[in-house]
Amino acid sequence: MQDVAGTELHAIHCMHASCAPEVDKTNRLLRSAILNPNGDAGFVLPRLTAEDKARIAERNHSEKVRIRAAKSLPRILKKYRWTRDDIVRESGLDVTGDCNDHFRLREPGQVKGTRLFNLASILAFIEKCEQGAADAAAKTTPEAAQ
Repeated sequence: MQDVAGTELHAIHCMHASCAPEVDKTNRLLRSAILNPNGDAGFVLPRLTAEDKARIAERNHSEKVRIRAAKSLPRILKKYRWTRDDIVRESGLDVTGDCNDHFRLREPGQVKGTRLFNLASILAFIEKCEQGAADAAAKTTPEAAQ
Protein backbone atom coordinates (compact mmCIF):
# COMPACT_ATOMS: atom_id res chain seq x y z
CA MET A 1 0.00 0.00 0.00
CA GLN A 2 1.17 3.54 -0.77
CA ASP A 3 0.37 6.80 0.97
CA VAL A 4 -0.51 10.09 -0.76
CA ALA A 5 3.14 10.82 -1.56
CA GLY A 6 3.50 7.39 -3.16
CA THR A 7 5.89 5.99 -0.56
CA GLU A 8 5.50 2.47 0.72
CA LEU A 9 3.79 2.11 4.07
CA HIS A 10 5.06 -0.31 6.68
CA ALA A 11 3.25 -3.61 7.11
CA ILE A 12 3.41 -6.75 9.19
CA HIS A 13 4.00 -10.04 7.39
CA CYS A 14 3.48 -13.66 8.38
CA MET A 15 3.89 -16.80 6.28
CA HIS A 16 1.18 -18.78 8.12
CA ALA A 17 -2.21 -18.82 6.41
CA SER A 18 -3.93 -19.10 9.78
CA CYS A 19 -2.50 -15.71 10.77
CA ALA A 20 -3.90 -13.86 7.72
CA PRO A 21 -7.01 -12.36 9.39
CA GLU A 22 -5.02 -11.14 12.40
CA VAL A 23 -2.24 -9.78 10.18
CA ASP A 24 -4.78 -7.89 8.02
CA LYS A 25 -6.45 -6.40 11.12
CA THR A 26 -3.11 -5.37 12.60
CA ASN A 27 -1.93 -3.86 9.30
CA ARG A 28 -5.13 -1.77 9.08
CA LEU A 29 -4.55 -0.52 12.62
CA LEU A 30 -0.88 0.19 11.85
CA ARG A 31 -1.71 2.11 8.66
CA SER A 32 -4.42 4.17 10.35
CA ALA A 33 -2.01 4.97 13.20
CA ILE A 34 0.61 6.10 10.71
CA LEU A 35 -1.83 8.17 8.62
CA ASN A 36 -3.74 9.55 11.61
CA PRO A 37 -1.25 9.78 14.48
CA ASN A 38 -3.55 11.99 16.60
CA GLY A 39 -6.43 9.51 16.40
CA ASP A 40 -8.89 12.16 15.10
CA ALA A 41 -12.35 10.60 14.78
CA GLY A 42 -13.20 12.69 11.72
CA PHE A 43 -10.02 11.78 9.85
CA VAL A 44 -10.57 10.91 6.21
CA LEU A 45 -7.79 9.43 4.15
CA PRO A 46 -6.90 11.98 1.45
CA ARG A 47 -7.61 10.84 -2.10
CA LEU A 48 -4.91 11.01 -4.71
CA THR A 49 -5.45 13.87 -7.13
CA ALA A 50 -4.82 13.50 -10.85
CA GLU A 51 -1.56 15.43 -10.38
CA ASP A 52 -0.48 13.05 -7.59
CA LYS A 53 -1.27 10.02 -9.75
CA ALA A 54 0.60 11.53 -12.71
CA ARG A 55 3.61 12.32 -10.51
CA ILE A 56 3.65 8.78 -9.10
CA ALA A 57 3.30 7.28 -12.59
CA GLU A 58 6.14 9.47 -13.90
CA ARG A 59 8.37 8.51 -10.96
CA ASN A 60 7.62 4.81 -11.51
CA HIS A 61 8.32 5.16 -15.25
CA SER A 62 11.58 7.02 -14.61
CA GLU A 63 12.68 4.35 -12.16
CA LYS A 64 11.93 1.58 -14.69
CA VAL A 65 13.91 3.43 -17.38
CA ARG A 66 16.82 3.96 -14.97
CA ILE A 67 16.89 0.26 -14.08
CA ARG A 68 16.64 -0.79 -17.73
CA ALA A 69 19.46 1.59 -18.67
CA ALA A 70 21.68 0.31 -15.86
CA LYS A 71 21.09 -3.29 -16.93
CA SER A 72 21.71 -2.45 -20.61
CA LEU A 73 24.91 -0.48 -20.07
CA PRO A 74 27.37 -3.44 -20.09
CA ARG A 75 25.82 -4.82 -23.30
CA ILE A 76 25.89 -1.41 -25.01
CA LEU A 77 29.49 -0.73 -23.97
CA LYS A 78 30.54 -4.13 -25.30
CA LYS A 79 28.61 -3.83 -28.58
CA TYR A 80 29.73 -0.25 -29.37
CA ARG A 81 33.24 -0.44 -27.95
CA TRP A 82 35.55 2.18 -29.49
CA THR A 83 39.17 1.55 -28.57
CA ARG A 84 41.86 4.21 -28.56
CA ASP A 85 43.41 2.64 -31.66
CA ASP A 86 40.06 2.93 -33.45
CA ILE A 87 39.77 6.58 -32.40
CA VAL A 88 43.24 7.40 -33.72
CA ARG A 89 42.62 5.52 -36.98
CA GLU A 90 39.16 7.05 -37.62
CA SER A 91 39.95 10.60 -36.52
CA GLY A 92 40.17 13.27 -39.17
CA LEU A 93 42.81 15.05 -37.07
CA ASP A 94 46.25 14.00 -36.01
CA VAL A 95 45.66 12.89 -32.43
CA THR A 96 49.07 11.34 -31.89
CA GLY A 97 51.68 12.95 -29.67
CA ASP A 98 51.18 14.94 -26.49
CA CYS A 99 47.47 14.99 -25.65
CA ASN A 100 47.85 18.38 -23.93
CA ASP A 101 48.51 19.95 -27.34
CA HIS A 102 45.17 18.78 -28.77
CA PHE A 103 43.02 21.10 -26.69
CA ARG A 104 44.87 24.41 -26.84
CA LEU A 105 43.04 27.51 -28.05
CA ARG A 106 46.31 29.08 -29.17
CA GLU A 107 49.69 27.92 -30.27
CA PRO A 108 52.59 28.07 -27.78
CA GLY A 109 54.05 31.60 -27.72
CA GLN A 110 51.04 33.09 -29.51
CA VAL A 111 49.47 36.25 -28.08
CA LYS A 112 46.39 35.43 -26.06
CA GLY A 113 43.17 35.42 -28.11
CA THR A 114 44.71 35.94 -31.54
CA ARG A 115 43.86 32.45 -32.72
CA LEU A 116 40.18 33.11 -32.30
CA PHE A 117 40.16 36.28 -34.45
CA ASN A 118 42.36 37.35 -37.35
CA LEU A 119 42.16 41.16 -37.41
CA ALA A 120 43.02 41.53 -41.10
CA SER A 121 40.25 39.18 -42.19
CA ILE A 122 37.73 40.90 -39.90
CA LEU A 123 38.62 44.32 -41.32
CA ALA A 124 38.38 42.97 -44.89
CA PHE A 125 34.96 41.49 -44.11
CA ILE A 126 33.70 44.80 -42.64
CA GLU A 127 34.99 46.71 -45.68
CA LYS A 128 33.26 44.24 -48.02
CA CYS A 129 29.96 44.60 -46.11
CA GLU A 130 30.20 48.40 -46.15
CA GLN A 131 30.95 48.37 -49.90
CA GLY A 132 27.98 46.06 -50.52
CA ALA A 133 25.70 48.34 -48.48
CA ALA A 134 26.94 51.39 -50.39
CA ASP A 135 26.36 49.63 -53.74
CA ALA A 136 22.82 48.62 -52.68
CA ALA A 137 22.06 52.18 -51.55
CA ALA A 138 23.36 53.59 -54.84
CA LYS A 139 21.02 51.30 -56.83
CA THR A 140 17.94 52.50 -54.92
CA THR A 141 18.57 56.26 -55.20
CA PRO A 142 16.63 58.23 -57.87
CA GLU A 143 19.87 59.34 -59.59
CA ALA A 144 20.92 55.68 -60.07
CA ALA A 145 17.56 54.84 -61.64
CA GLN A 146 18.09 57.36 -64.54
